[in-house]
Amino acid sequence: MAKSNENLCPRCGKLRITGRKYTEMVGNIKVFVVETICPDKNCQKALEQDTAAKKKKREDMQEKRRNNAKSHHRVDIRL
Repeated sequence: MAKSNENLCPRCGKLRITGRKYTEMVGNIKVFVVETICPDKNCQKALEQDTAAKKKKREDMQEKRRNNAKSHHRVDIRL
């Protein structure tokens, strides 16, 4: 049974390993980032493809909403 602080792969359920560590500035705050990856390279590749597809779909939907908002403005005509 996994401990509550363990990071499991959402696809295969294996315990994820540390992939990359780096720091970045967010405004005036220094943030330490630790990326974890699945130890199974094929699973990690599939997970990255799934994530990229979901991100593209989300961006497309946001763009569609922005375009719809621009083209559909309401006019209040009172007689």
